[in-house]
Parts: sequence; structure tokens; C-alpha cells
Amino acid sequence: MELGEIGRRVDIEGVNTNYLDVGDGPNVILLHGSGPGVTAYAN
Repeated sequence: MELGEIGRRVDIEGVNTNYLDVGDGPNVILLHGSGPGVTAYAN
């Protein structure tokens, strides 16, 4: 099983955001503040 990162973009009620679709498990939402952003979760 390959777990490559797939970046996606979604517009929900006029708010655009990016997310990563990774793996086959249940959905998990991780919110980050200032700093390195989503790349911090890769570490």
C-alpha cells in the first residue's frame, strides 16, 4: 500500500482551503496555527 500525499483544494460556502488526502483510515482534521503550516505534520 502506498501512502503518497495528494494535495486538494475545496470551496465551502465561499471559503477556499487546501487539504491532504492520505491513507485509508478514518478522516482526521488537524488545524495548524502560525509557523511552518501543514509541513510540520510531516515531521
